[in-house]
This record gives sequence, structure tokens and C-alpha cells, in this order.
Amino acid sequence: MFIVKHGAIGAAIFCAASFNSAAQAQTPYYQGKTINVIIGSGVGGGYDVYGRLLAQFLGKHIPGNPRFIVENRPGASTRTATTYVSKIAPKDGTVIGNSVNTLPFDQFLYPKDKREYDLTKVQYIGNMAALTGILVVNASTGIKTIQELKTKEVVIGTNSKSSETYIVPAVLKEIGGYKLKVVHGFPGSVNEIDLAMERNEVSGRAGSWSGYTTLNPNWANEGKLVPLVQAGTQEASYLAGKGVPFLEDIAQNETEKAIYTAISMGSMFSRAYWVAPEVPAAQVAILRTAFDSLMKDPDFLKWCASRSIEITPSNGAEVNQSLKKMEAMIGSLKPNELELLQNILRE
Repeated sequence: MFIVKHGAIGAAIFCAASFNSAAQAQTPYYQGKTINVIIGSGVGGGYDVYGRLLAQFLGKHIPGNPRFIVENRPGASTRTATTYVSKIAPKDGTVIGNSVNTLPFDQFLYPKDKREYDLTKVQYIGNMAALTGILVVNASTGIKTIQELKTKEVVIGTNSKSSETYIVPAVLKEIGGYKLKVVHGFPGSVNEIDLAMERNEVSGRAGSWSGYTTLNPNWANEGKLVPLVQAGTQEASYLAGKGVPFLEDIAQNETEKAIYTAISMGSMFSRAYWVAPEVPAAQVAILRTAFDSLMKDPDFLKWCASRSIEITPSNGAEVNQSLKKMEAMIGSLKPNELELLQNILRE
């Protein structure tokens, strides 16, 4: 009897263990977990808007429906946040990073600089929007075309030498000979620059046109801003057919064209999200699948369209290809072109 009873108990234990193992295998990895989206800029700017958008909608596309938290860690043109996600944060797929779109450009331009991250090794989840950069001025300046900046000076605000707000006007000034006075000292997001534009303390800034249609739609819709030149790989959707030239279009020689092309490639990383290199492939696959699903979600797209939030996505593999393309483009610059660009943008 004892042997039979022992066998029955053993069978019961085996069945229970098998049931528990099966239940665990069926439990989604992210169930009960919290995913942190780390934003490297302040609250209220374009990067913050998209980061909160991702956090609001991505969860329902992830098995287990994890909770999302957005954390702003501004500083050093998103280097602070990028370093945190790369080196300090957990590497279990519960922390998603986002860097300013010019940070890959900076890494390729100054490859010998010491940094605590490597954007060629992070694992991209996807890019929500390829936002074309625009240099704009207040309509009150009376300026209507980029060529007028050859004879009339305007004051442009910037929040960092590593950001698009500086790179585009600085290169136009030093290489193209445009009369742009670049004023530094605006902290955090572009909101402070926009407030200064509203008070006529500065006359314009560079950045995505989508940022204006989202954050200050009345400025864009009422003609208070004049877009002068585009910096990107595709025409800004809101400017389609309006004849706003690209940087390459105004190049006066091959050196200018090569440099303008290089700095225009940042749009490919406008709102790209990634996880650290050490995150397991299984978690990366879950996040990438969820991201791709969200970018096709008709309810999500309708919600964004109703708020003039541009969604022009690319998946993780496409972002990695864009990264290689940018690296090759900068690598193809002639020594004198590279040195010229480095000297202009050196912090």
C-alpha cells in the first residue's frame, strides 16, 4: 500500500509541477512589469510629446499589458539620459531610451571622443517619425526667402551646440555666408526659445516643423512663421508643394552640398527608440513587434492625425540601416570638409 500510495503522490506532484511549468510558460514576460521610457529633454518639448505618446499607447500591443512610466532626464543634449540607459539602467527590456536626433551624427563626427554609450550597438525598437528640420523666422522680420539672409541679419536661438537648433544655422552662417546671429543659453526643450520668439527677443530657430504644428499650431496655421529651408531626407508633410528648398538645393559648391547632405540625415532618427545592447533578443523581439503593430493601429493613427502629430515610422532594422548610411556619409567627406565641419560644431 505504501508503494502504491507513494506512487500516487509522486504522480500528483509530477502533474502539479507540470501544470505550474505550463502556466509559467504561458505567462507573458511583461505581465506585472513596468517599462520606463527615458526622455533626455525637458517636459513639454517635441521629444517629450512623442515619448509620452509611445508610453500611452504601446502597452496594449505588448502581451501582458505592462505599465508605462515616462521619466525626464535632461542634460548634455540627451547624453545624460543616453548614458543612463546604456550603462546604468536594468538590461531586462524594461527601460527604453531616446536620444536627440543629432547624437549619432555627433558620434560619427568625433569618433575619438570619450563617451559612455555607443549608438551603433544599441538595439533600436523603431522610429516614430522622420521629422524634417526647418529653419524658421517670425513673419514680423519681413523675410520671405533664405536668400534674403545674405543681406539681412536675424537672431536665432539655440539650446545646445549638439542640437539641430544650433547645427543648421551655424553651418549656414559659416559655410553658406548667411547672416545669422546664433544666441546660446536657452535650457532644456525648445519651449524657452519659442517664448523668446513670441517676445521678439530672437527672430527664429531651427527644429522640426511638426514641433510647431503640435506645440504651437496657431503660429503655423496663421502664418506667423516663415519656413526658409528644410534639413532632412524627405519633404515635411505640412510644407508639401510650398516650394521651401532643401539645404542641398541652396548649396553653392560640392563642399557645401556634401556637408549639407550629412547634417540633413538626422531626420532619420527624429523619434527613434532603443534598448541597451545587453537586453536579451527575446525582449527586443517583443518590443519591436509591439512597436510595428502600434504604428499600424488605425485608432492610434487617427488619434495622432486629429492632433497634428506626424507619424512616419520605420522599424528597428530600418533605423539600423539609416545609422550605417549616416556613418558612411560622414566617412565619405573629404578631409578638408570633415575638418571644417568639426571646427564649426566643436563644443
